[in-house]
Amino acid sequence: MNTVNQTYQEEVQQHHEAPVEYVQVDLREYIAVLVEHKKLIGFLALAGFCIAVLYGFLATPEYSANALVQVEDEKQTSLSALQDISGIFEGKNSIETEIQIIKSRMVLGDTTTELKLNIQVEPHYFPIIGRMMARKFERSQAGVAEPLLGFDAYAWGGEILEVAKLEVPDFLKGNALRLVVEHDSEYTLYDGDEYLLKGRVGQDAVISLKDVKKYNRYYDQQYVLAREQEFSPYLKINIEYLKARVGTEFTLEKQHVYKSAEVLNGKLQVSESGKQSGMLTLAFTSIHQHQVADVLNQIVNSYVDQNLERSAAEARLSLEFLERQLPPLKEQLDAAENAYNKYRVQHGSIDLGAETTGLLTEMSHLGAAILELEQERKELRNLYKPEHSVIKALDEKIQLLKIEQRKLEIDADVLPNVQKDILRLKRDVEMNTILYSKLLNTTQELKVAQAGDIGYVRVVDYAFMPEEPFKPNKFLLDAVGAMGGMMLGVFFTLFRHGLRNKVDNPEEIEQTLGLPVYASVLHSEEQANDNRKLLGRKKGMNILAQTHPESLTVECLRSLRTTLYFSMQGARNKIILTAGPSPNIGKTFTSINLGAVLAETDKKVLVIDADLRRGTLHQYIKRSREHGLSDLLLDDSHDLTTFIKNTTVPNLDVITSGQIPANPAELLMHSRFKQLLNVLSEQYDIIILDAPPILAVTDSMIIAQHAGVNLMVAKFNAHQMHELEAAKKQFETTGLKINGVIFNDVTRTANRHGYGQYVYRYDYTHE
Repeated sequence: MNTVNQTYQEEVQQHHEAPVEYVQVDLREYIAVLVEHKKLIGFLALAGFCIAVLYGFLATPEYSANALVQVEDEKQTSLSALQDISGIFEGKNSIETEIQIIKSRMVLGDTTTELKLNIQVEPHYFPIIGRMMARKFERSQAGVAEPLLGFDAYAWGGEILEVAKLEVPDFLKGNALRLVVEHDSEYTLYDGDEYLLKGRVGQDAVISLKDVKKYNRYYDQQYVLAREQEFSPYLKINIEYLKARVGTEFTLEKQHVYKSAEVLNGKLQVSESGKQSGMLTLAFTSIHQHQVADVLNQIVNSYVDQNLERSAAEARLSLEFLERQLPPLKEQLDAAENAYNKYRVQHGSIDLGAETTGLLTEMSHLGAAILELEQERKELRNLYKPEHSVIKALDEKIQLLKIEQRKLEIDADVLPNVQKDILRLKRDVEMNTILYSKLLNTTQELKVAQAGDIGYVRVVDYAFMPEEPFKPNKFLLDAVGAMGGMMLGVFFTLFRHGLRNKVDNPEEIEQTLGLPVYASVLHSEEQANDNRKLLGRKKGMNILAQTHPESLTVECLRSLRTTLYFSMQGARNKIILTAGPSPNIGKTFTSINLGAVLAETDKKVLVIDADLRRGTLHQYIKRSREHGLSDLLLDDSHDLTTFIKNTTVPNLDVITSGQIPANPAELLMHSRFKQLLNVLSEQYDIIILDAPPILAVTDSMIIAQHAGVNLMVAKFNAHQMHELEAAKKQFETTGLKINGVIFNDVTRTANRHGYGQYVYRYDYTHE
């Protein structure tokens, strides 16, 4: 049998020394870790869900309104008749350009001024729950809510303050003022704790800020000169409507128009509905349900108004340009007609023929187009430099038309002189007639357009007040909260598992230490309950093998018993030592219950508490530690039988640690300890020595000198590998060896390595 044990040790050592070619990640391990900590993950998921519900309950709802605007191509209107020839303004009114115009300070600033959005009014709500309470009241009741718990300075619902006018100097813009409601429609205005004025609803209230000590420095001559500006000395306010309890406070703030426009810009979304559709969707969000549609409609109206103004301005400029061009063009036309008529009188009627007539028509239209483009270029030079892309595009168009004109002139050179002269004169007449007629018609169209307020923007749908908020989406929020909490639990569990780097794999022990793991002992919830009761001083602990003989933990110890049977065949004696690297790892639990399962085989078993410092074996038999091992070693004249304590388990006896001595190590090194073990070995089949921690004291190495089998108890997920290596080295430096390892307190859900995978329940059937 000694050969069997030696072969087993050699196989483990070979397995330990074999090179590892790759590391394989076992997904089952991570799943088992998550299952092990399912309560923590579930708790965090529930916490995330509760936080999301609470946030959804307290968060201020946001409302959204949308409008639809159509942007037509400006070339399709009569305002750009000149562009039909040049084509230089193609894409001028691109969608991106219009989007930027809508979001510009020109449009949003006009909206801000029109609706007085730069005057911010906010009731002073109670922290956290105030807004929610106010919303709840306003949805169900009219009037003004009564204060909660006497906090009458706060608004609790139904309060309204409408400001008709608020004029402040620049240095007070962006500064929050505090308004307190008084009796008889009066109010008091403060800047922080600084009193400013008292006013009445419906009347102007004015104060010279030079009289307020707090603002004296703003009117200091050096301060004003340094900033090269003059500050208005007055603050003027007019409250148009006020509904609130006496004592209720409001916050007023006058902002710069451009800052309010930036705030609007952040809440406004503009996008094209469909590719190249020319339809713009405007969406605006706000916490004010009754205001969101009004603000968006004002933005739309401001955009349409500026478009009309722009179109009218373009029409006016174009009209002025054309009216300047018409007189000289009329003179050119009259001169061309006179020259043509004079030539006909001198030479009589001349038949040009069909081919020459067609050439004349083509040259006339081409010449009119060139002349028109040149006139337009002259006008555009007032706006653009010669190197601008608009001017360059126009020059290229003119150059192309001149090339075509030159080709026609070459074709005309082959005609007789008389026909060439009449062709030239008639071409001039027709060219000037075409151009003059076109400009005259365009002038009339521009006059009509200027009088009719025609633009290229049309409002398709105006916004309407939303009935329900679009944020927060409580269902989505709750789902995200629960999912976020669960993911936090998962990440935290895996992160902690990776950081702890504790030994939780029996195979890792075998590979690193070269020691066989004799058994993986499962965690016992019953034993954990006993430990909690002991901490509560309710009672001692039970021997699990006796109280729960069918427990899987006890089955693991029976498996250990079988392994020990083979290991002890070649041992020098029947003494087993159990020790661990550190305290509180379940070593004593393993010793007493191993003794109990060994006693089941009709063997007389004695468990000795050899931890003379902090032994706890006596708690399992509900006795005191007195009259134990230390007493025997101090005085060998005692009757040995009086120190052996029987247990409720047949064939199982115990010797407790005894009184705590001053020199435990010296006592264990005394020859009386060896003599005692020799005497007891004659009376018992197996003796188990429950030794103190290996790394804490040297007692374990002293005791191990007398043992035939040395077992190291390691607790699941409690040690780092270097602790186990240090414990093994302690034995090796004294010439001893550890025969095997007991992997204790393995959590069932995490029991994913080595022997633990093969622990099954095999119950008896009760019929």
